[in-house]
Amino acid sequence: MGKLLRGLASGLLAMAALALGSVDTPASAAATCPNTHWSVKDGAQRFAPFAVNGAAIRSGDGQICSALGVASFSDAAVFHCKTYNGASWWVHLRDVNNGVVGWVKESDLSVTTSAVC
Repeated sequence: MGKLLRGLASGLLAMAALALGSVDTPASAAATCPNTHWSVKDGAQRFAPFAVNGAAIRSGDGQICSALGVASFSDAAVFHCKTYNGASWWVHLRDVNNGVVGWVKESDLSVTTSAVC
């Protein structure tokens, strides 16, 4: 009886592992730090494009990338292009006021660019 129960338990565990392995999971964000794959495809300067005061300007297209500086509401920015990391859009820009060049999460902006990197 003990062997039978162990056999059934092993079978159930194997079926559960197969079932879990076949579940579709959403693609995880794959940030690139630093992300150097950009070019000036837009080039337009926008005044006060930041929706978040203290928006982080990062080395790459993800929250895990190091912050190079921060932008304030009143800063102007020159937009270069944007990219999608699998979870969200990120815009590459230059903050005109502090000179920092990097990536800002699109949701931290009040305006954006349609130019894809």
